[in-house]
Amino acid sequence: MVFESNMSIAVKNENGEYKIRKGCFFKFKELNKEITSLNSIKIFNGEIILNIQCPLCGESHYYRYSLKELTSEGILIGGCEEIGIPIFYIGNYEKIMKKIFDYNNTNKNIYAML
Repeated sequence: MVFESNMSIAVKNENGEYKIRKGCFFKFKELNKEITSLNSIKIFNGEIILNIQCPLCGESHYYRYSLKELTSEGILIGGCEEIGIPIFYIGNYEKIMKKIFDYNNTNKNIYAML
């Protein structure tokens, strides 16, 4: 199995916007210095482990995914455990952008109906 190391990550910030970064997957560990809601990101033993301070509910959420899951799906989505809204995406840049675009359009339509 070949692992594509050039990936993207999008993390929701306190303003409800996604910060998107492209780069080498194995350098994502350094992103917690740049994205404040990302407490830690570790790649260990074929897994990616994230600890994120949720901008929606304020709690820390922990996520653990296998790298095999990432390669087979092309995208990982993690959401707030309390509210159920996506707070991060990891994977193919185009897939991430489509998910964010769809999410934003859905929210605009909901707000327009209110």
